[in-house]
Parts: sequence; C-alpha cells; structure tokens
Amino acid sequence: HLPDAFLEALHYHFPTYAKRFKLKVPTPHVHSADSTNQFIANLHIKNSGDFTKFIAPKLDTLKDLKLTTYFDDLQNQLEIELEAPSVTYDTLRIEGGKLVADFLNKEGTLNINTDKVILKNGKQTEPITISTTLVDDDLSFNIKFAPHINNVLSNLDFNGEIKTLDSTRTRITLDSDDFFLLSSKWNLNDDNYIEFEKDKIEVNDFRLADDQGRSIELQAYQDKGLNLLAQGFHFGIIDTFWNYPLLDFGGDFKLFANVGDVFNMKNIELGIRADSFLINEDNYGDFTLKASALDLKSSLKSFVSITKDTMQLSVRANYNLPSFEPLEKDSKDKTKKPKYLDLTLNTAKYPLAFLEYFLGHSISNTVGTINGQLQLSGFLPEPKISGYAKVLDGATTIDFLQSRFHIHNQLAKIDDKCICSDGGIVTDMEGNRAYVNGGITHKFLKKLGLDVNMTTANDRFIALNTKKGDNDVFYGRGTGSGTIWFSGPFSQTDININAVAGKGTKIVIPVSYDKEASENRFITFTDPNAERTDTIEENATELRGVKMDMDLTLTDVAQVDLIFDEQAGDIIRGRGKGNVQIYLDRTQELTMYGDYSIEEGEYLFTLYNIVNKPFTVQRGGTITWTGNPFNAIIDLHAQYKGLSTPIAGLIQEYLGFASTQTQVNARVPTEVDLLMHLRGELLKPTIDFDIQFPRLQGKLKTYAESKMRTLKQDQNALNRQVFGLIALGQFIPAEISIEQSTDLINNTVSELLANQLSIILTDLLSEVFKENKVISNVDVDLAYNRFDEQASLDQGDFRSGEQYQFTTRANLLNDRWVISVGPKFLTAGASSGNSQASYGHDIVLEYIVTDDRTLKLRFSNVLEPSIGGGSNEQKTAAGISYEKEFDSFKEFLRGAVKKKKDAPVEEVGTD
Repeated sequence: HLPDAFLEALHYHFPTYAKRFKLKVPTPHVHSADSTNQFIANLHIKNSGDFTKFIAPKLDTLKDLKLTTYFDDLQNQLEIELEAPSVTYDTLRIEGGKLVADFLNKEGTLNINTDKVILKNGKQTEPITISTTLVDDDLSFNIKFAPHINNVLSNLDFNGEIKTLDSTRTRITLDSDDFFLLSSKWNLNDDNYIEFEKDKIEVNDFRLADDQGRSIELQAYQDKGLNLLAQGFHFGIIDTFWNYPLLDFGGDFKLFANVGDVFNMKNIELGIRADSFLINEDNYGDFTLKASALDLKSSLKSFVSITKDTMQLSVRANYNLPSFEPLEKDSKDKTKKPKYLDLTLNTAKYPLAFLEYFLGHSISNTVGTINGQLQLSGFLPEPKISGYAKVLDGATTIDFLQSRFHIHNQLAKIDDKCICSDGGIVTDMEGNRAYVNGGITHKFLKKLGLDVNMTTANDRFIALNTKKGDNDVFYGRGTGSGTIWFSGPFSQTDININAVAGKGTKIVIPVSYDKEASENRFITFTDPNAERTDTIEENATELRGVKMDMDLTLTDVAQVDLIFDEQAGDIIRGRGKGNVQIYLDRTQELTMYGDYSIEEGEYLFTLYNIVNKPFTVQRGGTITWTGNPFNAIIDLHAQYKGLSTPIAGLIQEYLGFASTQTQVNARVPTEVDLLMHLRGELLKPTIDFDIQFPRLQGKLKTYAESKMRTLKQDQNALNRQVFGLIALGQFIPAEISIEQSTDLINNTVSELLANQLSIILTDLLSEVFKENKVISNVDVDLAYNRFDEQASLDQGDFRSGEQYQFTTRANLLNDRWVISVGPKFLTAGASSGNSQASYGHDIVLEYIVTDDRTLKLRFSNVLEPSIGGGSNEQKTAAGISYEKEFDSFKEFLRGAVKKKKDAPVEEVGTD
C-alpha cells in the first residue's frame, strides 16, 4: 500500500503539481485508526560494493550512507533525512551531501546542502545551499552558491517565488538583493516576472544590468517565444570556461538568442557580433557567428567568420543534434544520422603567428600567412579530416637557438593525424636550404603536437645565432650540416639536433660573467653561478616547456672561445675537433658532455686587467665536460712567442764569477720561450709556468738551467720572473739598481699605455667590422720597447735604442687568409757616437691552403734591428708548412714507410 499512500499524499497536499507532472491518481483511501499507513524506517549502507552498478552503471560504490524516514498518512505528515558523505556519478563527486524534508498537511520545507562538488578537471565548488518552502502550490526558494569554478555564478545569493495563479498559469519572480554574475553585482528590477500558461508566455521588466555597462534583457516573442539580448560583454568570458593558459581572449561583443516556441523548442537562433576579436591582445578583426535549428530533432546550421582587411577565416557547419530524427526516406543515409557533422573551414591570408599561442616560448617573431581549407565530416568525436594549408612568406625564430627560418609557398596536407609537409623547403637567413618532413600532429584536432624533422642541403646552414645574454652557458653562431627534430605535444616540445660544425661556426663559452673581480686572473677563477636558485614546485604534476638534446660534431673550421674576463680580454680562442652533447631539460637546467681537442688557438692572457699578452695554444690541448658546464676539465699548453731579452737580469748572481765575454754575452738579447700549462677545473685551473732558452749555448745555458731549477722550487720567485717577462718584457734582477729601476718604470708605463690603447682600438674596429662577411676578426697591437746592449767588448761600446710598432691583424674570408700589417720605427745610438734611425714596415701574409688547415703558405717583409752595430734591415722571407697529427708512434711509422700493395701490415714499435 505504500506507493499509493505516497501518491495520495501528494495529490492531497499539492494537487496542482501532481496534475502538471501527470502523477497517477491512486485508489481513494479512507483514513481511520485501523487503516493507517504509518512507519519509521532507518537505512544504513556501510558499503554497497558493486551493487550500485545494477541500479545505475555510472554510479560508484556508496559508503556510510544513512536514510531515516517517517510517514503517517493519518496525520498527513512526512519526514525524510538523507546523509551521503560521498557520492560519485560518472565524473562528478558530491561530498558532504544532506537532504532534509518535513511536510505536514499542505505546508512543508525542503533543504539541500553540500560541502563541495568536485568536477572532472579537479576543480571544486564551495558549499551549496538550496532552501525551499511550499505552501499549498506556492513555492518560495533561496539559493546560496559560491562555486569558485569559473566566476560565472560566484557568490550567488538570491530569493525567488514560483506562484500558482490558477489551474493554468504559473508566475516566476526573482528577488535579487545579492545577485552576482561574472564576478559582478547585477541589479534586477523589482517588478520582474515570467508567466507561463498553456501555449503562452509573458515577460515583464526582466532586465539585468551591472556597473560595467553590461546588460541582459529577456522579452516575450509572439506569445510562445523568448528573445534574449546581451550587450557589453567581453570575449574574456571564454577564458572563464576554457582555462588554457597560452590563450587570452578579448574584445566586446553582443549576443542575441531567439526561441520561437519555448514549449516545443522550435525555431532556435543564436548570434554573436563583435567589431574586434582579440587573442593575446592581437586584433583579428570583425567576428560574426550565426546558428539556427528548426527544433531539437533537426540539424544545427552555423556560420562563423573572422575578417580584417584581406585576412579572412570562415567556417560553415551542419550538425545533426543528438535527438535528430531523419525522414523515413533518409533512414539509410549516414549523413542523416544523429551527431553527424559536415564542416568546412577556409582561410585566406591568415597570420601564421597564431602558432605562437600553442608553442609557448619555443618560437617568436613569426610572420607570414596561411591559405587553406579544412573539412570535417562524420560522427563526433572522431570525424574524418582532410584539407590543405599553404604558407606564404613565412618566417619564425626558434627562441633557444635564435636561428630564423623562412618558409615560402610551401604546401602541407591535412588528414586525420597530421598537418604535414613532405619535402618542404626551409631556408635560413642567408638562403641556405633544409628539407622538411612531418608537421603538426593531432588526434581529431585534439592533443596537438609536433613531429617534424629538418635536414640541411649543405654544410652552411645556420642553426645557432645567439648573442651574449641569450644563454648563460654558451652563445655564438653555428653553421654546418645536420638534422633537427621537433617532437612531442605543444606544451612539452622536444628538440633534437644532430649537427656537424661548418665554416663560420663560432661558439663562445663565458666561464664567468663576474665584472667586478679584481683578483689575479692567472692564480684563480671564481664561479658566480656556483649555486642554482631555480626551484620546481613540489606539487607540480607536469613539467611544461622545451627539452633539447644537441649532439654537435666540432671540426677545426669551427672556433671555440672561452671567456674568463671579457672586459680585460682574458680569452682562450681555439680551433679543434670533438663531439659535444648539450642537454636542456624542461626546468631550463643545462648539462654538457664530451671532449674537445684543440688543433690551434691563442690565449690573450691578462694581468691585473691592464697588461694583455697573446699566448699560442699548442695542439693537443683538451677540454672535457662531464655534466655541469662550469665544471669542465681542461688540459691546455700555451706559449708566448716573440720574447727576446738579455738573460743578465735572471742569472745576476752567477755573472760575478763568469768571464768578461760571458758577462757581455749575457747582456745580448736572446730568444725566450714562456710556457703556460692550464689544467684542472675550468673555473679554478691550476696554472704552471716554465721558461726555456732555445738558443743559449755553453756557460749561459748552464747558468740558465741551474737558475730555472732553483726558481721551480720557489713559486713566488718564478711568478716574479713571469711577471717581468709579461709586463715588462725582461727579467727582474734580484737586486735592482737606480738605472735599472728607471728603465723598468719607463718600460712598465709605456707597456701599460700601449696595452690599454690596443684594447680600445681593437674594440672599436671589431664593432665596425662585426657585420662584415669578408673580415671575421680584427686585432690591434701597439708596442714600445727600450733596449740596451754591449756591442763591442774591446771598445766597451754600448748601444741603446727604442722601438715603436703599430700592428693590425685581420682574418679574411672565413679565416682562410690572415694578414698582419703595420709601420715600425727604430732608433739606436752607441756610446762611441754612432747613431741611426730607421723607418719601415712589417707585413705578414698567411694563406690556409687546405680545409683541414694542415698546409699553409707564408710571406713576410719585416724591419729588424742590427745587433752588431750595422744598419737596420728590411728582410723578406717566404715559406710553406705542412702539419699532420699522428695518434701514436706506430701510426707515424706506418705513414712514413711505403708498403707493398696488398702486403700484410707488420706492427712496428709500441703504442
């Protein structure tokens, strides 16, 4: 009897609603003490297991659900209390749900509360409260809702009333003392209402407005219909519903919606109009949307256009609504089935820059346009996709590499999986070509990603073009041949580069950016980046951004610079061979692995940021990376050539016991080789010096070797002589006389001035020629030297003089030619009264014959002083040199000895 008892109670208390909802009329029941349906029921579900799947397949297991009911049809009383700690249906989860109903006679209340509602994307609402009071057939309600999901209905709190005017008419009235919509408070007229009766609707003064100029107005249309007009709204509302961080929509629009018959949902129309449609503050022009459907059982026809000047994007679509009912004659036509879509998108001169919205910070400064067509046909969510896209005058810069690629008149095909090009052509900034295969991947226009590879057509393609500041670890220009792959989703792009360095490659590795360091550079180096400050949020669920793997094969046509102090010019420049792997993860942490072996190079050594001297880096030096770029291990040997100075200052203590001729010879300048060995960590290398005398003979050689053994036992004493050779161009005696001190001071001051002026002039010329394709490097050197020597033992004749020289050195045509030119002025006088002055020039021309730089031609014409008292001479010389490197003595012997053809190779010597 319980079902009939409930129905009878509803018809008795709320006859109008029971009739409108067409509830069954039960058999009349006579109330009496003997025939009362009265009960109390308590239900507690501790764990329903999978039983809920039989009731509703999408309903998950119920736990700790409690239901208490009380029913008494004699007293016309019904009480219900339901508590559900957690209920999950499909992708929606309700927590802390509670329902309380209390009805007595023709009055009652119904209250519904939830602690929160959790959506599929993990977002959740704040508590929701719905309170209703029913008296006869009139219902009053209050809704409190602060969802904090998308700000559409934030802080919603309003009252309303549904009043039954008679058996056919119902009126809805809202009282909006606190009505919040789109994060704004709205005002609603007090005498508003919407009135329904059979086949007729009436609306009175139903208009919402806020203080931002937005309004929503609802009007009746031909008795059965409704018109809605919304004005002053902003496309930013799209961001409210679609939280895609790379896109930010803007622009004001008007919206109208019309339903000709709300009772049967017929003649439905929707339109949106805007003068400016913005994406990330870029104006794409006029926006128009029109959509219409005869009813919910028909097709939805729509048209969208975005136009600005000659740029246009248009979409025409026909979509069969889920409740679509085809005509009997079309029952076998798949295009007349529910959810069938037929869509065509056309673009004309549409900006290619829209790719930046999806690729984040991977590319920039994108220009060019796209003409194309995209067709979708079939059933959602997986329709058939076809079309094409043609890029015109396109170009973009890959941010990490700062290399710019150009695309012109290239065609890409569109299918269900990819927007791809097969053999498309991409050029760099100098017109070098690369061939492209692949493109933008997708899964039915969702889950967009990249699967593209570029293969260069020659060994001059520019893949790296960064400048100082673009990268803390390295920068420069990288040309060569190889392949670049782009793969992965837009939010997690992977870049893989496999390249061989070609001519014009110059990689700069700034070891330290510390500009205020004043410590002696050849003693220690500091790392200002010893501690990383980058952190990753512990609760991050997904890392976004670019990950890059570079596998670089470096050849001896590529230059690598290690900058220790850029302002002072403390730089190692070299050419060599090696293989280096560079990895950049999505946290922007960079690591390096590999070995680099120097073929030739130079080290512009600086002392106290004042004196700078060029050392020649010898072949065979190595740089090894094992992870942290700043923790590289170096093993480099360098030599300072061109030193010529008397050895008397070095072996002063030995000369007191030497013969007169030996003392005279000690005052004659001799060739000195200053050697440097850098080893250990890149930032804090151990630096050792050695001094050698290749032309000394007899006693002087014995004295020099003995002195050097002593100096090597005393590092400070050795560094003192190194300082003298680098800064003053001569040895520093243990005890300096007044005359010697004067010469040292003169030479020191002139050396400092000459060096500083050389640096300034080099910087100026480098700036002038930095964009020159013929001249790749310019270096200026001003030199001054004062010398004294004993020219004649018998006569006691001493000669003294000064030398002034201005030299400019330039690398030409991809470093194939090296030219050094400059005037030189010599003065010399003797104690016997003879003196002379000579003016001349130095010209040195070097041509690199082979690409591997093993064969060189050299021509020189230089002015040299006469040590023996004769005239200064302009000497001319020419030469040819060939260098070949062997990894072992065995390899050298095999290369030197001619083998008989097809004869077995006999091993000679040891490795």
